[in-house]
Amino acid sequence: MEAEDLRIGNFVYVDKEAIWKVVETSKWDKQTCVSKPDSSGYSLEDNYGINRLSGIPLTEEILLKAGFEHYLDYSYELNFLDESNTAIHVDFDEDDLTKVARVCIGQEDPRIEKRDRAREWVYFKNIDYVHSLQNLYFALTGEELNIEL
Repeated sequence: MEAEDLRIGNFVYVDKEAIWKVVETSKWDKQTCVSKPDSSGYSLEDNYGINRLSGIPLTEEILLKAGFEHYLDYSYELNFLDESNTAIHVDFDEDDLTKVARVCIGQEDPRIEKRDRAREWVYFKNIDYVHSLQNLYFALTGEELNIEL
């Protein structure tokens, strides 16, 4: 992971175990400030070097927590509620190791079965981590992806 991959609000692992949220990054001292709530509800903050941070692997469970709906056997979809009829699909391959995100833009014909509807597709490969999905969603909507981890 590189510091440039992270935005404020991204979820990451610290030392490959605890989930923290990025609250500040610094290019100068290569430190990232992250926070997490403690058992009393207060937020703990600490600074870590980028070498101690890693991505949280994207799973089907996390997609469901983020509001995605099971679309087909191997696919999940999150539709945006706007006039552009945009959606993000995340497809898992058969061995559940490769996730490919497709961004769909365009009007659908409601007379055609959902799985066969024509759209324009833009493919993004290697959406393997939660922070990558968060960044893609933010780039498309200007809003944070709501995930309870």
